[in-house]
Amino acid sequence: MRASRGRIATSFACLAIFTLALAPRLLAPARFVTWDEPTWAERSTAFLQALEGGDLRQTFQREHPGVVTMWAGAVALAIADRPSESVVDDDVDPLDGMRAAIALLTALAIALAWWLARPLVGTPAATTAAALLAFDPYLLAHSRVLHLDAVAASLALVAVLCLARWLDVLARRLDSAPPAPSKRWLIATGVATGLAIVEKSPMLVLGAFVAAVITVRIVVDAVRSRSRTRVGDGLVRWLDAGVVVAVAAAITYVAVWPAMWVAPVETFQRMLAYAAEGAGQAREAVFFAGRVSPDPGIGLYLAAIPWRMTPLSLVGLAVGVFAAGREARRGRWTAALLLAWAVVFVLAMGAGAKKFERYMLPSLPALDVVAAVGLVVLVDAARRWQAREGVAIDAPDTATPSPSAWAVADLWGVGHVGRQARRQAAALAAAVALQAAFVVAHHPTYLAWYNPLLGGGPAAARVLPVGWGEGSDLVVAWLHAQDRTGWSTAAEHTVATASDVLLAYGYRGRIVAPKKWRDAGWLVVMIDDRQIGEPEEILSAVEGRPPTHVVRLNGIDYAWIWARPR
Repeated sequence: MRASRGRIATSFACLAIFTLALAPRLLAPARFVTWDEPTWAERSTAFLQALEGGDLRQTFQREHPGVVTMWAGAVALAIADRPSESVVDDDVDPLDGMRAAIALLTALAIALAWWLARPLVGTPAATTAAALLAFDPYLLAHSRVLHLDAVAASLALVAVLCLARWLDVLARRLDSAPPAPSKRWLIATGVATGLAIVEKSPMLVLGAFVAAVITVRIVVDAVRSRSRTRVGDGLVRWLDAGVVVAVAAAITYVAVWPAMWVAPVETFQRMLAYAAEGAGQAREAVFFAGRVSPDPGIGLYLAAIPWRMTPLSLVGLAVGVFAAGREARRGRWTAALLLAWAVVFVLAMGAGAKKFERYMLPSLPALDVVAAVGLVVLVDAARRWQAREGVAIDAPDTATPSPSAWAVADLWGVGHVGRQARRQAAALAAAVALQAAFVVAHHPTYLAWYNPLLGGGPAAARVLPVGWGEGSDLVVAWLHAQDRTGWSTAAEHTVATASDVLLAYGYRGRIVAPKKWRDAGWLVVMIDDRQIGEPEEILSAVEGRPPTHVVRLNGIDYAWIWARPR
């Protein structure tokens, strides 16, 4: 009976965390489009057409390959009963449904991460981690767009936590062979890894990381034993574990990608060709720290991580790094494993020639969990300090707490300890809630959020590449407002800009290339272009002229609009 009540409580807790994570992801979809969303909407539509027409080869749309995202987009289109020939509608925007599918997947991953982490780091840290993940502004921003990075990051976190569960079982095994339950965590690790790789090819780094961890763990066991038999057993266990993970990952990769069912060799060859010819090419221009270059180096990611974290997460991470080392010495490796994954992934991305700020996103969820461990260590340190000062931290309650107080205490794993412990858990919950409120205050442009401890948006814009489409909806709204004031000629309804993809999502007028600015009534430059000195035609034409209107978000000028120079 007690076990049954425990399972019910855990189920309700998972549901609560899923709801907590899903709410800000579905809250009032953004009315701007990011640079890559129209492309992924088209690919999702083509993916659905291939499934409906039985031409499974055409489910290969891009070498990324973005299969999970395309499945999400295709299912959203099918549920909405939209015609697969078009993703454009005046009344209902199908992109909102496809974005909602991404939000659902990432919220499910956060709830699953809580369930996986709870036996490893304890309920207080797991719940704190779930709250940090739910309101991590950068993860939240990418969870609300039709793209790959949030899904890949969520799957990577699940994979590493499944691997940590296997390590935990292995650490508690008897001297004989590992118990059977450990294999299920290897299978789960392989499935999550396979999904991550079929979503984004650079997640092959995750596969290499998993293989390295399994190898190191079993080799260490073998080296510590002085028996040749034990060394031989270690080799067998290594082969067994490696095969289980590899097979699970390979089966998952093939199972979810229909192109692999009918043309596995051709699909694989195209993936290799892309890796050899295109993936290693640097971008033409990347802004970083006031300079523009094809490859800004790993410094871009090292700067972006703290700027994209919240103050609470950054403080927790500073403590969590030390806590990870302490826990590792005690045989608990979860925090150290997550930290290692974040470091390995950032180093791997830093070694690549092509760099975008969002490429470091898969490291952030792992760092959030480590930060949660650090925050709980701070709370425990406060309790011990109070004990030294003579405060009875486990004094029994004489008054019956309110249902809400018990709910908070139970979710943070302190429902059956002293009153002071519950108060401190409530204080931690309040700190997380305050951070969540501060993050949600930036709705719907979470992409414009930067850590205020580091100077916020204005300071970030001087160092990091800024702008992925946020603010373009405000540009469109302003232009439409000018149309209503009496413009009549064709030129007055025409915009010259290099950000045609962004403005075309909502602008009712005509959009021309920057070199045709003389045919336009308005000239628009977005921040991501201006940081790299483009488009030259427009910037030269308006040199020395103040803009007619500036769009500002979170202290950052995101767009400049000029009336055409006479």
